This record gives sequence, structure tokens and C-alpha cells, in this order.
Amino acid sequence: MRKRIISISGSIIFIIMIGITGCNTAKATSNPTPEQVYSDDNNVDMFVYEDIVYINAADVDWVKNETFDKGDMIGKISESGITSDFNNWDATVLPVGTEIYESDNAQILLANSGEQLIPYLKWVEG
Repeated sequence: MRKRIISISGSIIFIIMIGITGCNTAKATSNPTPEQVYSDDNNVDMFVYEDIVYINAADVDWVKNETFDKGDMIGKISESGITSDFNNWDATVLPVGTEIYESDNAQILLANSGEQLIPYLKWVEG
């Protein structure tokens, strides 16, 4: 009888530890690096701001159905045609000097193409 109690207790502790480990694993995920995003799609239209990837979202359904108000200018693209070793303000497609603006949606930044404002979606996990 005593062995069964120890065995049951051991199983319960094991199950609890699995649950805790599972929770910690979920919190350990991180945002994809620009290099990871680019390696997944060599044609991706993206730029990096505050070490976060922003991807052209002009063709995303929910974005197409929204209107975004242009906020303050936060910077300009400093390098274009980048394919590795990304830094802030590096872009794959946007030309050097493209102005980037905040919008009224924290997930969207707006790139001024001269003719229109192009929405770029913050690319984060979770």
C-alpha cells in the first residue's frame, strides 16, 4: 500500500511538472528575426523598426477594410535591398528615404510612397 501511495504521489508531481514546463515553454517563444522572415520568403516586402519586422499588409483583408490615420513621422528607411544582417530602418523593397509614420493602430506603421500611405503590419508571435 505504501508503495502505491509513493507511486501515485510521484505521478502527480510528474504531471504538475509537465504542466509547469509547458507553460514556461509557451512564454519562451520570441519574435522571428528579420533573417528568419526573409529566409521564409525571399520576395517579402518588409522593414525593421525597433528590432521588429513590419511586413507590407496592403493585401491583408482586414487591413484593406480599415482606414488608418497618419500620425507622427518616426523615421526614414536608411538602407534598401537588404537580404541579411538587418538593422533598424533596413528594408527589402522600400527605397532609401521612404518616410515611416505611426498610425492610430499600434500594429500598423505607414510608409509614404509619395502617392499613397502603405500599411505595414508588426510581425510578432502570439
